Amino acid sequence: MQEYSRRVKVFATDVDMEALPYARHANYTTKQIENVPPDILEKYFERINSHFSVQKELRRGVIFGRHDLVQDAPISRIDLLICRNTLMYFNSETQSKILDRFHFALNNSNFLFLGKAEMLFSRNHLFSPIDLRRRVFHKVPNGNFRQMLMGMGYSGNSQQQVTEVVDRNHIYEAIFETDSIVQIVVDLNSTVILANAKARSIFLSSRRIAIANRPCS
Repeated sequence: MQEYSRRVKVFATDVDMEALPYARHANYTTKQIENVPPDILEKYFERINSHFSVQKELRRGVIFGRHDLVQDAPISRIDLLICRNTLMYFNSETQSKILDRFHFALNNSNFLFLGKAEMLFSRNHLFSPIDLRRRVFHKVPNGNFRQMLMGMGYSGNSQQQVTEVVDRNHIYEAIFETDSIVQIVVDLNSTVILANAKARSIFLSSRRIAIANRPCS
């Protein structure tokens, strides 16, 4: 359980503010948990009077918050995104925008889990089916960046705005990559997420020297 708490974060979101406290309490009647396998019920739930509640240690790993799939910026760096029986309430244009946001939110080659009534025919270039019957898909890496920006919604002259963003992005990438000064980008956990050509060259040279100087066993 401690390893779970250290490594796993679950973001539970809903557009309905009234639904969030109910979910946060994770408190269920006997009727509501009747389909939960007995071993799971015993291991991860605790009985409080006539109700069953998810263990506190598990609940600590869940962050609840209001999130509008259409309006709010997507949560990023997600490994598994579960959105069941939600897309079906939107028209095809809005579904496309939401799926573009899902594609942006997921780490490469990770997973999207939809409801049984939902399909991905309109955006099959962004996701590939793993188990179509159960509606499990994985993200197709390196999706069409220009098309993704279009789908995420720009007002006014969309094509011109997207062209400007894409061109500017390419310029920034070129400057970063070819700069003669070492440039490294790290996240809040001090993990390297970007390194330009100069930085990679120095790293590889240092690694070769370290290997060359390693004593023979």
